[in-house]
Parts: sequence; C-alpha cells; structure tokens
Amino acid sequence: MLVAVCLMIAGFFLLYSRLDSIAKSAIESVGSSLTGTPVRVEAVKISPREGTGELQGFSVGNPAGFKSPTAIKAGSVALSINIKSLRQDKLVVPSIKMSAPEITFEGGLKGNNLSALLEQVQKGSDPAQKPVEKKESNTQKKLQVDEILITGAKVNVGATILGGTAVSLVLPDIQITKLGQGPEGITAGEISEKILRILLEKTLEATAKNLQAVGKQLKDGVSVIPGAGTNAVEAVGKGLKNIFK
Repeated sequence: MLVAVCLMIAGFFLLYSRLDSIAKSAIESVGSSLTGTPVRVEAVKISPREGTGELQGFSVGNPAGFKSPTAIKAGSVALSINIKSLRQDKLVVPSIKMSAPEITFEGGLKGNNLSALLEQVQKGSDPAQKPVEKKESNTQKKLQVDEILITGAKVNVGATILGGTAVSLVLPDIQITKLGQGPEGITAGEISEKILRILLEKTLEATAKNLQAVGKQLKDGVSVIPGAGTNAVEAVGKGLKNIFK
C-alpha cells in the first residue's frame, strides 16, 4: 500500500507509457527493497494522458519474526496526476485514494509488526543508510501530494495465546494534506513513512479505545479453544496485557 502507491506516482514520471507490467515489476522490486518485506501487486493500470492510475491487489509482507503473511493489504488505490508537472522538477499529485485496506497488528505498544515495518522504511528512505556508490542512482523524484485519503480501513488484532484468534477493529477515515508544498517537495520514501506512522498511531488508538470490546470478544471465544480450563479467563486477561506491552 504505502510504498507501492508512492512508487506508482514515480512511475508516471519514469515510465511515461502504458507498459503496466513494467510498472508492476518496478513497484514490487523497489517496494520490497524499501520495506525489507515482499511487496506484491496483482495489476497496475496507468493512463498518463488522463493523469490517472490504479493499483489493484496490493500487499506488503510482514517483517521477519511475525506469523501473519501480510502486514497490509489493499484492494484498490487510485490517484490523479497534474499532467503539466510531468516535465517539471516536482511532480504534483492532487489526490491519492486508498479504499478498504486491511491491516494486521501483531505484538504490543513497544514492539509490533507495524513499528518494525516503519523502522525498515525509515532506513530505506534515508540516504545516509545507503551505500555511497548507490546514493546517486537512488535519488528519488521530488513530489507534491495535495491529499491522501484512506477510507474503510480494518485492523485485525492478533491474539496468539488464543491459538491465532483475532479481533477486527475499524479505523476512522484518515486524511493527510499538503505534503511537499515547498520548492524542495517530498520523496516517495518520506511519504511512505508518514502514511505508515499515522496508520500505526491510529491502530494503537483504536485498539486501546476498544479494549473493553476486545476483552469481551476474546472471552466469548474461550469456550471454543481446545483444552480451555477454569483459568481460561485469566489467560485471556494476560493476553490483553501482552498486546499492550
């Protein structure tokens, strides 16, 4: 979702054609390098003349050490482009719209898959972290993004002590505006970092806010857990505490 969207924006500038398969390969290759996890895309549809694009069936794999295969999935990501800016130093993107992403949250407040992914993106987008001989070739196109809108996001909160049982929470719509408005603009890596940071914050807020509801759902699931005994409710309580470590 995060890295792939930004790389698709850059694709308008670097791949000014209808070679969607080439754009797909670039997104998966560079996205995987930046996140340190597998980035997959089912299809990319780019229309440079109309200034529109769509990413379908996108996913970002979980960092090493976490059980779920993906951290983020999105069925559809759409964007618009200011055509006149294609030949300018800074590419202007009026809008990015991400519909119904599905986020998997494993771990706790101090250590989880989303924070691990954020840390990797920060390293990947920091020129100081790259080999000297590759810094020039990895220079990213400067961007301006007027609005990013994320709607219908769902978070699956893992509870590994309950045999993989998960609780689903819904995030409020997220709007990010006025990125890279100055002459220096902003890079795709920096945009990815901002989006991921906000998703992490909103996920933690939603999990904390719905703690009581989460506890009820987990307790309701105790009866279907093989081998659950008289101490099952206490185990559920410990599991909730583990989520917030």
